[in-house]
Amino acid sequence: MSEFFQYNHHSGAFEKITPAAIKTEIAQRLQDYDATMQRTDSKLSAVVNVLKGQAEQRGAFDEKPNVIHLANCMVAVKQGQIHKMRFSPTFKSRNQSPIIFDPRAECPRFLNELIIPAVHPEDVAIIQKMLGQVLLGKNPSQRFLLVTGLGGRGKTQLIEIFRMIAGVHNCYQLRTQYLGDRFELFRCLGKTLLTGVDVKPDFMQQKGADTIKALVGGDSLSPEGKGSNGDFTMKGDFNVVIGSNSRLKVKLAGDVDAWRRRMLIVKYENPPPKKKIPYFAELLIKQEGSGILNWAIRGLIDLMDEIETHGDIQLTERQKSIVESLLSESDSLRHFLKNSVVKAPTYDLTVPEIVEAYAEYCPAMGWDPLPITTVQSQIESLMLEEFQVSKSNSINRLSGNQKGFRNVAFKTDL
Repeated sequence: MSEFFQYNHHSGAFEKITPAAIKTEIAQRLQDYDATMQRTDSKLSAVVNVLKGQAEQRGAFDEKPNVIHLANCMVAVKQGQIHKMRFSPTFKSRNQSPIIFDPRAECPRFLNELIIPAVHPEDVAIIQKMLGQVLLGKNPSQRFLLVTGLGGRGKTQLIEIFRMIAGVHNCYQLRTQYLGDRFELFRCLGKTLLTGVDVKPDFMQQKGADTIKALVGGDSLSPEGKGSNGDFTMKGDFNVVIGSNSRLKVKLAGDVDAWRRRMLIVKYENPPPKKKIPYFAELLIKQEGSGILNWAIRGLIDLMDEIETHGDIQLTERQKSIVESLLSESDSLRHFLKNSVVKAPTYDLTVPEIVEAYAEYCPAMGWDPLPITTVQSQIESLMLEEFQVSKSNSINRLSGNQKGFRNVAFKTDL
């Protein structure tokens, strides 16, 4: 990307340094060496250009070891053990967490006030593993976390904990409506965590939402920077956490299996806390940041063990069913047709009859039905795909001919 990075011995991180700062440093050294030497901008620029060739190392930060870069040390996780190490340029890290490592620290308020009362006991482990993965700055599970539920339960505070544990300088706002634009991915370069907070109901149905699978699934991506002719590539190794008060639906685009492999869902359905604490995430990080860090590291150990043993994070049947329910609701019209309609010679169904039956089916499944205009726009192609029948304009009813489909019937009518 034609950028310079300088190692900071105090932080253990490689930090971006501008050509202007390099010129200033060169000019100062030349001044110290020979005060009479000319230090014009053109000569300094020529030196910088020479440095570009000498210092160039493509993909220097692409491979990230299983090491956590913290405020006071590096921590490696190997075979279930934690190893504290000193800073070193060999780690080639530029994504430092601001949290101090203290192996004795605990986090009782975080667990007992923000996590345990809010979610199903099984989902506590999901949060712990994903928070641990965020510390790595990469995504070995190749999954993203979707946090849903009613407002006032603590979802926003949880995502803020994720951001602060990762380091807010390592985060970027996930904007699905722009992911299809050529410059949006460029803004993600150098970040490790992408978040969406209180997103709208159509967040996962925007034109760029499909890119989320690539962002977490290890795909090779090609961002484009404004005013740059460089050829950039980056790996889809980001952590992604999305929170919403709404019942999100996914734009499946015929790729149900891929969404199933990538998605984790935690529901905040328990009653809200009796007392709201302003800026609770900031307070918890201040009081228990090191303890939350230790809890997350233990989650990372569990996650790495599951990936090594099973190749993936392990979910309970309940957790799998929540994902399946969202995917089914996202394709609810197809789901309804498959379960309620059957081929039947001499029978027929009108479009209004199908729409009415679908509107009754969704509440029974606990789903929000699609808008009637969406149903009407999709039904013709789905009926052709599922039952190989085309729409007719002359289905006979007492009120007159209506639009509908021949040779199909509701299963309950047979």
